[in-house]
Amino acid sequence: MQIAPLLSIAKLRIGFAAESGRADVVRDLDLVVGQGETVGIVGESGSGKSVTALAVMRLLPPTTYVEAATLQFGPHDLLNLSHREMERIRGKEIGMIFQEPMTSLNPVLTVGEHLVETIRRHRPVTRRAARIEAVELLRAVRIPDPDRRIDEYPHRLSGGQRQRVMIALALSCRPKLLIADEPTTALDVTVQAQILELLQNLQYEFGVAILLISHDLHMVASIAHRVVVMYAGEKVEEAAADTLFRTPAHPYTQGLLGATPRGMRGDDGVCRRLKEIPGRVPNGWDLPAGCVFSPRCPHVVERCRLARPPLYAAGDAAMAACFRLETS
Repeated sequence: MQIAPLLSIAKLRIGFAAESGRADVVRDLDLVVGQGETVGIVGESGSGKSVTALAVMRLLPPTTYVEAATLQFGPHDLLNLSHREMERIRGKEIGMIFQEPMTSLNPVLTVGEHLVETIRRHRPVTRRAARIEAVELLRAVRIPDPDRRIDEYPHRLSGGQRQRVMIALALSCRPKLLIADEPTTALDVTVQAQILELLQNLQYEFGVAILLISHDLHMVASIAHRVVVMYAGEKVEEAAADTLFRTPAHPYTQGLLGATPRGMRGDDGVCRRLKEIPGRVPNGWDLPAGCVFSPRCPHVVERCRLARPPLYAAGDAAMAACFRLETS
């Protein structure tokens, strides 16, 4: 069944200006998130994941260059909205969980003040009604004793609890789309699992679509319907989560899977050495002439160094930017 698109991005380009010229940190990105769908974006630092999310939220600095053939959220053309129109959408219709819950909350405001201010910003409710709703939000994200915790300052909460407050903030106005940027960063494995379960339960309860950004391919694949792999500002692979995890088509995706500890033990039960992806992600000022992954790819041939591959079909509803798929 076809899922109606909620967020549609086509040919997105994001550039930063410097004395040496403009660096395009995201190039020709196509991305669609359907209503109630979870789409994951994975890749190393510098791949363009977070800057894409900030472009959707219109939170990049004014000096940043952003253009797209399409940047559509529901009926809204996000690139052409006024600042005031975007403020009405940001928080109310699109919520965002920012990285680093330790620093994303204002240390001089209580948990309740964060939530009440956000609720009243977008809805005509009294402070008392907003506070009652804030307590219920804290209860929904499983913060113990929410009637007391609502008056705590962020430094009195653990990292996991602060992350739950960030989720409550992002969901406080019942958005249609939730952007979760590294929602489990700096949390231990047990708390990570709790946060992911919480996101899934809240999605089921509220029907919100999720754009989930992470370095952790396995974590995204465990809850996402589809996964987009980005490298050096470009989409190099997209597939259903189970397909991408089972049969990755792009050498970069294969390298990411091979470099994760959960892939150390083979089907025969024998432990394997972690694989290494040599080199580093190029920056926007120093991109190779051909395929952006060619300097690090174990399958590189001369053609890869001269031309940039398009996205080829790589199975059922999957695609990958690799010349090896041209005749497959």
